[in-house]
Amino acid sequence: MYTNLHLLHNRLTAPIDAASLVFFRIGFGAIMAWEAWRFLSDGVVDRYFIEPDFFSSTSALAGSNLGRAVGCGVAVTFYS
Repeated sequence: MYTNLHLLHNRLTAPIDAASLVFFRIGFGAIMAWEAWRFLSDGVVDRYFIEPDFFSSTSALAGSNLGRAVGCGVAVTFYS
């Protein structure tokens, strides 16, 4: 007696042609290469990741304020 689970197992483990996977991988790789080229040539990577000063927003946490912020984070983490 075959149940739906047996039918599903047989369908999932049946041998199939790998051509569809090859086509997908080639197409996906081509799209990723195109998008990487577009981001690098348009300067998106430089504009968002190279030029900004990531630490300018942490200047408010200089000195003892940084210790207080870390202490509050640790307290919330361990006591909640």
